[in-house]
Amino acid sequence: MKMRLIRSKSDITPDLILTVKKLAAAGCTFEQVSEYTQIAKKSLMRWMACHYNEGKAQAIGRAGSILYNAATGDPAKGILPDPRLLMFYLKAVAKWNDSPKNDIDDVAKDKNEVVDPIVFYIPRNGREP
Repeated sequence: MKMRLIRSKSDITPDLILTVKKLAAAGCTFEQVSEYTQIAKKSLMRWMACHYNEGKAQAIGRAGSILYNAATGDPAKGILPDPRLLMFYLKAVAKWNDSPKNDIDDVAKDKNEVVDPIVFYIPRNGREP
């Protein structure tokens, strides 16, 4: 079956926009959306990329909201916070890391060079300690 092309904005219907958003939210790729809608992939990518991205962003937002609510709990309903979910949320969203951090190692990795530790020498003044 031959794929249709989107040639102008008038070819984009509200139903098509809704379909693209729903398929993107469900995790479909442009190829899968193309197969489902029978519209060429290049046309979809050119004319519908913003709607596709909007659908994906809405789904990610809903999932993040559900995860946050489960992680923080709801004392009014007697649901306790789940520390494992809270750690996962912080690691995924806030880029939190629970391993010890060494600033000298980070500087070396950023600049691809070895950073020597700073050593202070105290001169002898001729007196006994």
